[in-house]
Amino acid sequence: MSENNKETQKEWEWMKLKETAEYLQISQTSLYRMLTSKKIPASKVGRQWRFNRTRIEQWLETEDIMLKDVVENNKGEEN
Repeated sequence: MSENNKETQKEWEWMKLKETAEYLQISQTSLYRMLTSKKIPASKVGRQWRFNRTRIEQWLETEDIMLKDVVENNKGEEN
């Protein structure tokens, strides 16, 4: 499979709540709390939540950058 096809397939890869919790290595309860506080990108299909893997990966990168900024700012305040 070409690299372009892999990226296209990844964009359309959707996970259920349980799969996403496993992917993020958190409990389903924690993931559901994140959903209800709108802290994680998701779509509701009928009565079930779905998570797009690409959007989750982008969200993780953004969260990582934000966390690094907070840590750096806190280091500056300590000095």
